[in-house]
Amino acid sequence: MKLDGSITILFNNSGLEIEARDESSNITFLRIKMNPEQVCKAFSRLACTPCQSMKVFDLDKVGKEMEHKTFEFPMPGNPPFYKQNQKIIAIETMNKICPPGWVPDNHFNSQNSFFFKDETLWARTIIRRWIMLPEKDG
Repeated sequence: MKLDGSITILFNNSGLEIEARDESSNITFLRIKMNPEQVCKAFSRLACTPCQSMKVFDLDKVGKEMEHKTFEFPMPGNPPFYKQNQKIIAIETMNKICPPGWVPDNHFNSQNSFFFKDETLWARTIIRRWIMLPEKDG
């Protein structure tokens, strides 16, 4: 699999951190941490240098393209009840009604997250899914 991606290399007093990111899926899928001694060994061309830690993330999404769209839904119940629990109720409702294959963003802190439509309180969020791309040549 050939990917378009980017890499970030950060040095600080505790060592080195490397992150690899797949551009199409918008996913950071690899994070490597090395202490100063390991960095010196690697830069002195020592093959197979051990790392402090190496973590991979969301490999099922790598090589796919992220789609996103706005999703709006009516909030259940009586709006005055929502004053303190509005975000919790929105997350619970969203998790129940999110279309199959999509992943909801459970961050309801925007000023546009909640709005009234025909005297009914509605919530707005972003949903995402990752779809396969055709193989790249080369």
